[in-house]
Amino acid sequence: MPDAFQRTFLYQHALPEFTRVPALDVAVVLLTAISIPLLPRSARRAAGLFIAVAVLAVALMTSLATPLWDGLPFLAMMQFGWRLRLYVTLAVAMLVSALAMARPSRLGLAAAIAAPFVFAASSYGDFNPPLVRLRPEALTEAALARFELNRQHPVIGTTFPTQFLPRTVGVAAIDLPFSRPDLGVEPAPNAAVSVVCWTSDLLSVVVSSPGDMVLRPRVFWFPDWVATIDGAPVATRPDGARGLLAVDVPAGRHRVDLRRAGQPLTTGAEALSAAFLSLLAVLVVWRPGAWGRSLLSFGGASLAIGASAFVLAGRPIAQWSPVEADLSPEVSLVGWRLASQSDPSALRVELAWLARRAPSDDVIVVTQVVDGSSAVVAESRRQPRWGAAPSTTWAAGDLVRDVHEVALPPLPSGAVGELRVGLERPGASLLMASLGRIGIRSTRPSENPAPDAEWIEFAGGLALLPDPGVDAARPAELRPGARIVVRPALLARSEVPIDATLSIFLVDSRGTKHCIQDGYPPHDLEFTGAWRRGTVIRQPYSLRVEEPLPPGLYLLAAEVLEYQSKRRLPLAQDPSALPRVVLGRYKVRQPDPDPPARPCGDSFGGQIALDGIDTTVTRDGQQARLQATLHWRALKPPSSDYTVFVHLVDEHGAMLGQHDGQPQGGEYPTSVWSENESVLDVHEIVINEVPASAKLRVGLYLLATGHRLPLDTGGDYVEVDVSP
Repeated sequence: MPDAFQRTFLYQHALPEFTRVPALDVAVVLLTAISIPLLPRSARRAAGLFIAVAVLAVALMTSLATPLWDGLPFLAMMQFGWRLRLYVTLAVAMLVSALAMARPSRLGLAAAIAAPFVFAASSYGDFNPPLVRLRPEALTEAALARFELNRQHPVIGTTFPTQFLPRTVGVAAIDLPFSRPDLGVEPAPNAAVSVVCWTSDLLSVVVSSPGDMVLRPRVFWFPDWVATIDGAPVATRPDGARGLLAVDVPAGRHRVDLRRAGQPLTTGAEALSAAFLSLLAVLVVWRPGAWGRSLLSFGGASLAIGASAFVLAGRPIAQWSPVEADLSPEVSLVGWRLASQSDPSALRVELAWLARRAPSDDVIVVTQVVDGSSAVVAESRRQPRWGAAPSTTWAAGDLVRDVHEVALPPLPSGAVGELRVGLERPGASLLMASLGRIGIRSTRPSENPAPDAEWIEFAGGLALLPDPGVDAARPAELRPGARIVVRPALLARSEVPIDATLSIFLVDSRGTKHCIQDGYPPHDLEFTGAWRRGTVIRQPYSLRVEEPLPPGLYLLAAEVLEYQSKRRLPLAQDPSALPRVVLGRYKVRQPDPDPPARPCGDSFGGQIALDGIDTTVTRDGQQARLQATLHWRALKPPSSDYTVFVHLVDEHGAMLGQHDGQPQGGEYPTSVWSENESVLDVHEIVINEVPASAKLRVGLYLLATGHRLPLDTGGDYVEVDVSP
């Protein structure tokens, strides 16, 4: 199936938010650069051979190897990015091994060289970034169909992980593997299929049919798929037209089990790897005369490998609930499973569909949660497989695994609802099937439900709901390397006429944007132009603070953009207002300042301390400028936004000048200060002359009432001399 693999000359490793060289690649380069000079001259020939193997692996990853692919189709499998890394990393491992063997006295040096890089690479967060093309590719119907194909199965890589592709081309009309061919085989109309279990490498179903039928799970066939019918092995085969897994099932009632089992070559390679891992552990600690330690090390390594295999083999397999629901003349629901609810704001439902005949229309899967009064409290409407596998591409006998997320409103923990699933077809009534009562785990309080007014309406029929799990009242602190994860929801109030994208970013007090993250909900695939009325999508957006941000207050904000023009969609209520929704607040603390020239140490209301004051006087023509830098420190998070007053008085207390205002010109109010946080605050007073006997009085008050915050020692202001 050569069209399933991208024949691109070169790939680069990158992330949508930022570009960087992965740590593993850096480790490979550094290990190579360090190991070769340390090798004796006689061993460098072997090192050159290892490097040549790595270069050959790279060449096989490019289009230079296309003639080989045409002659040996299995070589196309080498174009997966992680396989390239495997070849190159193995070459470097050989270099380090050669160093250890050529100079046994430097075994410790070789281990010391390798260990830090291996540790850094294995602990690196972005260990396996996606593959992105170096050059853009022109959008064609074939490229679009290949993109649709590649998103079907996790084994097949795609060249378009972040490329916007409008869903305007009928995939079923294109002669590629996932278009629907005329197979000429119809399953028995009254065949019954019940799904017992379905994971990425295991499928168990019970089939009852009065005649022979072909079962086609919608996954690609690979040689390691094995099947049994009632415990007896049977052959699996690729569906010749599409390359899908196919099993011939005889008439009657049978249990069909399919699983991916290791081939003799892969099983032998795994056993060999385990043996060499144990041997490596022996060689690390082995010394002449230390057989006891060697045997102990070998036994420990074998025990660790065996324990890992036992734990992996003993993991429980999630069972599915079989169901027989004919929701259309061509499609039946034959199984479902409620995934573990790790996110309390969404319900993840897995469904299994059986195409009895080739569907004639694209269907919309409707998933609902209803309460005891049959009122719908949550609903999801979308095409199967996030829109990547429309039902018009299904053939008779296809068994399709489908996943849907239903965004939940605030509900009490332990709430019970009824789960319903239906198919919406053009010109037909909606038929729903009840899957039973389910328990919902929610950590959000039911006594403060989100009213409909919390949705922010945009032009084009879209509405945005901020993440209820983000506390926007008190800003969280940001440090370099921090990651912000937010889950806003988008709702289609009506048919959406455009493809829109949601842009999430940080914005400072000057309006500069930072850490911009754009996405196409959900998961860059189902675009808003294909949404139906009532579609609700909630997905996570991740922002990483890569570089140090200037100290100050930041807003986490969202804008809805039209994809093609990048035009911001206006708010429906007020088109003239700034079309921006605040999702949260964050701050970057100032570094601790130098000690003040005039220490004070006074405390206001047990909340804020004035540690000291710095003053400077400069002249500007006929006027004098007095600049007072106040050293504030929060003893605890202040309860209100206080206004600072700085009064310049003479020796008799008469007012000479003043400046009132919130700290840092209102850009860093006291309500966002954290405990023990130091804040520098500058105030300036302009007068004709600053007398040598003048004094400064500094205090805090509430602007709404004028009430001053008292000092703990009495009074409501701190007084210092202006002149030193």
